[in-house]
Amino acid sequence: MALPHEAMGRRAVEILLDEGSHGETLIEMPAVVRASVAPARSDATRTRG
Repeated sequence: MALPHEAMGRRAVEILLDEGSHGETLIEMPAVVRASVAPARSDATRTRG
């Protein structure tokens, strides 16, 4: 699970760490990396007018 830590408060991160599944690997992923792997937005759904 990747944590967008810069978008969350310290307490929110602590709660996620406490509630994580046993043995689950938690990693920090820089925002620039998350943006590069985000699903592409389709322009096909836009209406032009």
